[in-house]
Amino acid sequence: PPPLLFLQFLPYLREDFLSRTLASVMSQYQAIVIDTSAYFTWLVKSALRFATDVIFPVACNAQCYESLMDNLSMINRYKNNISAVWNIKYVRTLHNKEQKLSDQISSMYKELFGDQCCNTSLRVAADGDKACIERQSILEYSPPSDSDLGNLARDYYEVIKEIYGR
Repeated sequence: PPPLLFLQFLPYLREDFLSRTLASVMSQYQAIVIDTSAYFTWLVKSALRFATDVIFPVACNAQCYESLMDNLSMINRYKNNISAVWNIKYVRTLHNKEQKLSDQISSMYKELFGDQCCNTSLRVAADGDKACIERQSILEYSPPSDSDLGNLARDYYEVIKEIYGR
């Protein structure tokens, strides 16, 4: 076929990539977590097409709050285009309880998203940046421990327990 015909099908094939790739191993796992970038790329679209649950991080800062409605509108248009049905949970991130604006934005998210917003928020922590530099997840870099209830990994653990009940 001519190259143009192939290019017409390329977006569909790319967006279906994770569904096709993971189909053979899905039954071996209780959950498959796909952490994507914040940019709306074909890989994000592929993850959304594959998803049954979407955990949407919302940062407790002014920049994220300002752009949030545009981002949600774009994702909702895509959701309607592919006729997806997701269970959505919003997780408040970069929450600094010592900064009034961060705390106010966190409260606005709780009001805006209601029961879809997790009660647990992820705090601002240097360990998150350090883990990225080391190319590790926060759970690998700084595992949660009962003796250190103040670390970021503990926050992630609590969010997972809240969402999945385990």
